[in-house]
Amino acid sequence: MSGDLPERRVGQVGRGDDDLLLLRLREEAVAGVGGEDAVLQPIEALGPSIATELRARPAAESPLQALRSAFDVAAASVAADPATITTVMRLNRSEPALRGRHLHKQDLWTSALAEAMGERLGLPGDSPVIRMQCAAMMLAWEKALVSCYERDDFSRAGEELDTAISDLRSFLAS
Repeated sequence: MSGDLPERRVGQVGRGDDDLLLLRLREEAVAGVGGEDAVLQPIEALGPSIATELRARPAAESPLQALRSAFDVAAASVAADPATITTVMRLNRSEPALRGRHLHKQDLWTSALAEAMGERLGLPGDSPVIRMQCAAMMLAWEKALVSCYERDDFSRAGEELDTAISDLRSFLAS
């Protein structure tokens, strides 16, 4: 999905001073001198934050409601720092090594979410059903981010996540 992102135009978030950052980080990532860590670190911290929030959600919420609400942490984070997420998405598109690491981190997020969901439900976190549900949520999050990137508006991350979940529901009902 991220490979289909449109190129950004001068003047949009991520240009100007961010171009210099993007260039430096791309060079470091290609050279293997820590660029990947520098680029992904702020985003990678969101996974544990979402899992922590999931554990704190009210027991009366359905699994989907709890997962969706837990992602508000991530939606607020990307809305607060659109330049960073724009840079990450641009680099994920252009640097295969970075995209590979991103996908690996998404799998780790899925595991962390599945563990937290398993605790909520009294089931093992490695349950294939729970992992599938959490993986579907991660794909919805990815779709939401791509939509925000294409619109150059990360303030809509929560709304875009709701749209992605609705798209999943429609697909599953078909």
